[in-house]
Amino acid sequence: MDKKKLDYFKNKLMFERKSLMELIEQMRKNDTIDSKMEIASELSYYDNHPSDLASEFNDIQRGMAFRKNEEALLNKIGNAIDKVEHGGYGICEVCGKPISEERLEFVPYAENCVECQNKLNDSMPREKK
Repeated sequence: MDKKKLDYFKNKLMFERKSLMELIEQMRKNDTIDSKMEIASELSYYDNHPSDLASEFNDIQRGMAFRKNEEALLNKIGNAIDKVEHGGYGICEVCGKPISEERLEFVPYAENCVECQNKLNDSMPREKK
């Protein structure tokens, strides 16, 4: 990939990181993540109805899941920026072939080409319903 394209994708990644950090901050302000952590430690099992406790714990678990997801995305974006700066950006981590620019345009922090990512997705265990 030429320098002009690498600069383009680095700027795209920087914008993605900035947007994601703004989203995380907005989620914190709205108590979507890190919500009710203090309340959870103070919950009394005697003065609350069981459904109130379930709602509180559900909110806490949802917030933790959102936070983990956003942190994972930030990590992937950071890794992609490192690869732009030090080499290796746009190369599939599984097969070593170039990742298509169309895929990088859509998911600039993609670690694998479409074919390898599909194989990885197919090999993951499915959740039982």
